[in-house]
Parts: sequence; C-alpha cells; structure tokens
Amino acid sequence: DVSNMKLSYEYNSVVFEFGKFTRHWGPGKSSLIVSKKTPSFMQFGFNWRINERIYFEYFHGSLRSLVDDNSNLEYYNQVGQNVPELNRYIAAHRLNWDLTDRLSIGASEAVVYGVRSIDLMYLLPFAPFLSLQQYLGDYDNIQWELDIHWKLNPKINLYGAFLMDEWKPSWTFEKENNNWFAYQFGLDVKDVIVINDKLIFEFNWIDHRVYRHRFPINDYYSHGYPLGFWGGPHSEQLFLNYNFNKYGFDFSFTFSDAKRGELTPQMLEDQYFNPTDYSRFSNISEGILEFKFLVSKDIRDGFNVHVGLSSVDWE
Repeated sequence: DVSNMKLSYEYNSVVFEFGKFTRHWGPGKSSLIVSKKTPSFMQFGFNWRINERIYFEYFHGSLRSLVDDNSNLEYYNQVGQNVPELNRYIAAHRLNWDLTDRLSIGASEAVVYGVRSIDLMYLLPFAPFLSLQQYLGDYDNIQWELDIHWKLNPKINLYGAFLMDEWKPSWTFEKENNNWFAYQFGLDVKDVIVINDKLIFEFNWIDHRVYRHRFPINDYYSHGYPLGFWGGPHSEQLFLNYNFNKYGFDFSFTFSDAKRGELTPQMLEDQYFNPTDYSRFSNISEGILEFKFLVSKDIRDGFNVHVGLSSVDWE
C-alpha cells in the first residue's frame, strides 16, 4: 500500500509543510542530495523566500532503516516474520541564491542519524549540521552538495552539481582524507532542429564510498533506496532525451546508459580503516542500456493518449 499526503500553509514569504511526500533538490533531472526517486517519507519543514534572489528550505523527516531492532523482538514474536526496525531520521537545509538573472547557485547540507528519538539539535534550521554532529560525538552521516545553474542564453542552460561525503576540514589536503565525491553535469537546449524542441543531456558519476556509513544505521537510504542519486554509490549514468511537438503530437526519444558496481562489507571496512585504491566496476557489476520512443497527444483537458516502444538490455 502506498499513501501520500501534503499539507502546506503559506504565511507572507514562508510556506510551512507537513506530510508524507517526496522532494527534489538541485537543477538536474536526477539529484545527488535529495531525490524524488526515493519512496515518500514523513517530514515537516518550511520554505522561506528571504528576498527576490535568496530562497531557504529546511525539513526533518523519518526514514525506514530496514535494520532489525532485536531489543524489542520479544514483544512481536507471535506476529509472522516481521521484525521491528530501528529509528532513522534525516534533517536537511538548502540555500538557493540567484546571483544574476542568468546565474544561480545552491548549497545543501543533510544529516542522517538513528538509534534514538528525534534529536533537538537538528531542529535548529540555520545551524551548520557539521558542528552539531561533532558536538554530539561525530556518530552521524553528513552530506554536502553544491550546484550551479547558468542560463547561457535564451536557448541553452548549463548546470552542474558536486557532492561531498564525510568532510573533515582539517584533513582536506591530506592524502588519506576520508573525503568522497559525486559529480553531475548537464545541459538542456531548445530549438535544436525545430522550433520549441528540447534536448537534455546529463551525466552522473558516484564514488563507491558515498552514501554508506561505517555505522549501517546511518546509511543515506530509506526503505532500501538511496536518498540521493537513484543508482546509489559506485554508479554512473549517461542520459539523453529529445522531444518536440509536430502535427499536434508530442514525440520523445530517450537514451540511458547506466552502470553500477559491487558494494561489499570489505569495501566499507577498507574505506574507513584501510584506505586502498579500488578499480571501479571490477569483479561484479551490472549495466542497463535503454532506448525509448514515445508519442502522446492531449485529446481534451485531463485526457491524454500515448503509445511507445522501449528496448532494455540489462546485464
């Protein structure tokens, strides 16, 4: 069963939100930090339009950890095979700044923590989570993301994003620094061949050490899905989409080439306690190559007919 609900209340320049829903942060089709690809989860927060150029967002949510809570198992030992789970929460805030009419930058910070009730520290929306989690003992999982959106001209938009996991400022320039990264680059172009057509290109590259944590309760996941890029750690994707309208029909062509490598307990141990060079996609890996063609037409308001073909090669 899936159910979603979102309640919003707007007061002047602030919108308060509560419910079970998803959100997307960043300029790309995919997101490195907060993605709608993750199943919806309970959350509350607010969005604040500080002025015409600066926008702030904050939320605190409850995730599904899928980590068994054996301490309370005795109370449920007569109910099928279900086992209660340990708590896992996320708090995140984001600042988006329109430097000019063409150039925007965004900065996001998120922290995942568990095995305790909601931490009052992370209810401080404007405090840096890095400082708060260090004050709490440096047990939690912090992610940072910076993104840029540049309207090169009325037809071409460029964007990019950079995610850092486990940043330790004092170790930044050390050889073994425990700083792990993910990257995104994309562009969308209008009027490429015909008027009002659109081409989207996007490439995502994710290090095998991001999102996972030395304490599994703090993994950057909910219900088994990564909160950031949908492929999770040790993955990459090349995505292309071209669409246009002709004779009252919408035509769309999509190409996607995605790949994901293994994630073993030994790799997790090595990244924290025995840093070694690792060759991407060595040993076991999987890839999915997809071509999709879709034609659709709006018959009347609220009624759409579409037909398409898709070819998927999953190895």
